[in-house]
Amino acid sequence: MSQATDPNQKFLVSELRTAIQTDEANGDQHEEKLVYLHYYQAMLQAVLDLQLCPQDAGKALTLLKARVNRLMRQAKNYIRTVDALPYERVQALFKETRTLFGDMKDLCADCLAALTRSILVNVRKHRAS
Repeated sequence: MSQATDPNQKFLVSELRTAIQTDEANGDQHEEKLVYLHYYQAMLQAVLDLQLCPQDAGKALTLLKARVNRLMRQAKNYIRTVDALPYERVQALFKETRTLFGDMKDLCADCLAALTRSILVNVRKHRAS
C-alpha cells in the first residue's frame, strides 16, 4: 500500500488541515502544535516499538531507545503546556530529531517501511488520546 492510499496517512493530512483551519479561525497555533507534538510522540513510540529484522538485528539502538524514553517524557510535558510552548520550539524538535535518528537511515528498506507504518498508526492513537 503506498503512502498516498494509506488511511493513516490520509488521517494525518486531514488532522493537520483541520488544525490549521481551526487555528486560523481562533487566531492561534494551539491545534497545529498539538498535531505536530502527537506526530513527534508517534515517531518516538515507533522507535521504541521497532522490532528489527535479522539483517538489522545487530544494529545497536539501545542508546537511542534510552534517549527516546527521555524525549517521550519531555513530549508529554510539552503537550500539557502547549499553549505556552512557542511554535518555534515545536519546529526545533524535528530538527533535533533528525540528528538523533541518524542511525536509522542505515536500516534496511523493510525496517524503514515498518517504522513509517508504525509512525502513521501511532499518530492516530495519540490524536485519539
